[in-house]
Amino acid sequence: MWAALSFTLFVSLSFIAEAAPQVNPDSPEWFKMFIGLFGGLALFLYGLNKMSFALREAAGDRLKGIIWRFTRNRFLGLITGATVTAMVQSSTVTTVLLVGFISANLMTLSQGIAVILGADIGTIITAQLIAFNLSEYALLPVAIGYMCTWRKQSSLSVYIGQGLMGIGLLFFGIGLMSSSMAPLKTYEPFINFMAHLDGMLLSLIVGAIVTILVNSSAATLAIIIALATQGLISLEAGVLLTFGSNIGTCLTAGLAAIGKPREAARAAAAHVLFKVLGVIVILPFFTGFVESVLAISPTTGDMALPRQIANAHMLYNLLLACLFLPFTTQFARFLTWLIPDRPLNEALKIKPKFLEDILLETPSLALNAARSELKRIGKRINLMFEDCLDAVMLSDKEKLKQLNTLEQEVDTLYADVVHYLGRLSKKRISEQQSQELLQLMQAVNALENIGDIIETNFAAMARARVRNQVEISEETAKKLMKLHERVQEQLANAIEAITSEDANMAEDVLATKPKMKRFLANLAKHQASRLIANADNRIPTYALEVDLIDKLQRIYYNARMIARMALPVTSPNTGAEAEEASQK
Repeated sequence: MWAALSFTLFVSLSFIAEAAPQVNPDSPEWFKMFIGLFGGLALFLYGLNKMSFALREAAGDRLKGIIWRFTRNRFLGLITGATVTAMVQSSTVTTVLLVGFISANLMTLSQGIAVILGADIGTIITAQLIAFNLSEYALLPVAIGYMCTWRKQSSLSVYIGQGLMGIGLLFFGIGLMSSSMAPLKTYEPFINFMAHLDGMLLSLIVGAIVTILVNSSAATLAIIIALATQGLISLEAGVLLTFGSNIGTCLTAGLAAIGKPREAARAAAAHVLFKVLGVIVILPFFTGFVESVLAISPTTGDMALPRQIANAHMLYNLLLACLFLPFTTQFARFLTWLIPDRPLNEALKIKPKFLEDILLETPSLALNAARSELKRIGKRINLMFEDCLDAVMLSDKEKLKQLNTLEQEVDTLYADVVHYLGRLSKKRISEQQSQELLQLMQAVNALENIGDIIETNFAAMARARVRNQVEISEETAKKLMKLHERVQEQLANAIEAITSEDANMAEDVLATKPKMKRFLANLAKHQASRLIANADNRIPTYALEVDLIDKLQRIYYNARMIARMALPVTSPNTGAEAEEASQK
């Protein structure tokens, strides 16, 4: 989309330029300049995305563990946010992951705010990288990176190669933008316009608008540094444009939170508040801020100004952390007050919490997101199964109604997960990731089957029990409750195994088969003896009891299949007897 927009824009400007060469013979060659500018910007963004993708793929499986383990206090949260963002080169990815943790009650909003502040610090790496004048050597890492991807000795070497290619293209794009804008140094109208950028309001607006248009504060910073490299802007203008680019990212965060859970809205609001309040706090002391930047930056050399702007970006984000980190608890309370939870009667239809589109570009994170959503489905299945036997034996209408509500939620989340995994399957994923995707697909299918069994069959059995006036004997009821307890335990363990990737727990579930077979055999003998007992309604009672046993057995075999899907993809047992539940 942006490539087409850029192409349309520079073609339109070239037509305007074609009509003006006679008016001002000293005008730059607009057509060539805009080709270089937009082509350089495209190469920069492509290189940044390439580098970001490689880093995310190399580190993706570790990201959730890093965020979860190292956010126990605000200082660790700050360091974690900075580290993860530096690893994946995307503060948005970091924010999406922490929103998932907040939604799952694995992290408080106060801890999440510290991570957001750290994520802003993590973007410093990109800014400092851009400020290096390495465009003359940019094609060297491209060549080395291509050789790494061409040989394909391992997935790690491919990611390293892609990362090197991304870095090379990033620097090459900056160099191309810088050289393309060199003619503007002698173009009077442009010089006059840039002189007005020392005005605070205009600079902030321009920086914000450019960031909104290109949807990347890093791209805006690259343009600012390209201008600085040619001496086309002052330090003050560069710093103000950088502040504007930070404000411009707020719109993206706000749009991303529309329609999302309240936790996501609060995280986005925190991001916006920090950026805006940071600029408001610093502007009255702008002169002192610039002097501080000069004190920590080189003052001579061709790349002094670009380095000063990069350092201004660094100092700004460090000041934000120092200003707001001590007050994360207060900010969390304020955001909870500002964006309260919806009243229960106004709650929207259940929606997925973890299935973010941005994670699809990093398959390892997308699979983790699907696994987290699977856990939400599993929680509802466990609640359904807990009440299903009582719903039949007691004909509890309230529990039957609750089963129906939970089953509808399961169906909704099931459809979301399947759709998400289907979209992920169309991405470029490894063989191991493809196998993991298939395992998750089979697991979610098994969970949905269990939900259907409970809601449809147990409700029908409850109605049949009342209609036929069936009374289950106390001895049989005890045995059915014992079977229910055993299946419930293994179902819960299977769900825990698939959602936490616990292969040992999965093996324990699979190991229960012999004991379950013996228990079912004894139960069958008991039922045979009950069939010939002298009791009223013996045939309808026997039919209902056998039906109950059959449905509980089917749920158990679905639980076993879920456990099988929790085994490592390299395991020879994975996928074995995959159709066991359906055959039963």
